[in-house]
Amino acid sequence: MSALPPDPGTPVPLIPPEVLVKPKPFLTYVRDRFLAGLFAVLPLVLTYWIISFVYNFVNGPADRLIRQLIRDHLLPGSAYFAEHQGGTIPGAGFMLTLFIILLIGMVTGHFLGRRLLQGIDEVLSHVPVVKVIYQALRQAVQALQQIGGEKGSSQFRQVAYIRLPGSAARIFGFVTGKFVDEQGATLVTVFVPHAPSPLTGLIFVVPEGELELAHGLTVEQATKLVISLGLIAPGAKKP
Repeated sequence: MSALPPDPGTPVPLIPPEVLVKPKPFLTYVRDRFLAGLFAVLPLVLTYWIISFVYNFVNGPADRLIRQLIRDHLLPGSAYFAEHQGGTIPGAGFMLTLFIILLIGMVTGHFLGRRLLQGIDEVLSHVPVVKVIYQALRQAVQALQQIGGEKGSSQFRQVAYIRLPGSAARIFGFVTGKFVDEQGATLVTVFVPHAPSPLTGLIFVVPEGELELAHGLTVEQATKLVISLGLIAPGAKKP
């Protein structure tokens, strides 16, 4: 049985004004679209900028050397590169720098290479102004190496939680070592990094029996969590 049509004399209920969707002002629409476009293109621009910066930083010194060799016609095909490639060999400086770094890594794996680096380290550590900069940079590089070290070689061994007094909140840090105090108790050192830099932070000394290990959080995941200010949560596919 079909429904009867409404009585023409029955008044149609009016829609309240607050229910009606008001169109956005033009400036608000333009602002929202601009921000949407900005956030869409920003990751691409930042990625390109970082890659360009790293490439130019690595390629620059060796590229200047190659340009000088081409100007002096000391490389095969110098005339061609000077006429058609702007006086350089595209990408050669970058590859040359990587080869030199690889060569240095191979040399430092031998006894003489290690002795040479130790000698340079001792000389730079005694220069009044240079030693402060050199030691700070060396410690920063060593910290990065420890964070990204292979399993078993990294000094950041595990992730642990430390409870804040009088609260259910917890902070996490990296277990860096353990020692025995004068009373014979085993204490664990935990490094709690400051976001977004994992190179600075606080050192907590926690009794081994009270240490709460974060078994579901790896060192890599915790590092990403610090650097991203918590945007990249463990197991999250997107920030």
